[in-house]
Amino acid sequence: MNADHLKELLAERPFTPLVLRLSDGRQHTIRHPEAIVVTSDLVALAIDDRMHLIAPDHIVEASALANTTE
Repeated sequence: MNADHLKELLAERPFTPLVLRLSDGRQHTIRHPEAIVVTSDLVALAIDDRMHLIAPDHIVEASALANTTE
């Protein structure tokens, strides 16, 4: 995925939570834009007190989180 496209999705207001699907089949849910930092060659995700570092090229899809009743 292009880092600039991901930055655009994160900048939308109101923010819509996203699911990032990775090339290895894993997926990460982004519920708050403050939990992710995107640069041209690195995506850093803070999830459950852990930091995940991902190359943008390994993000194959970013889609809106389906409505849930949490």
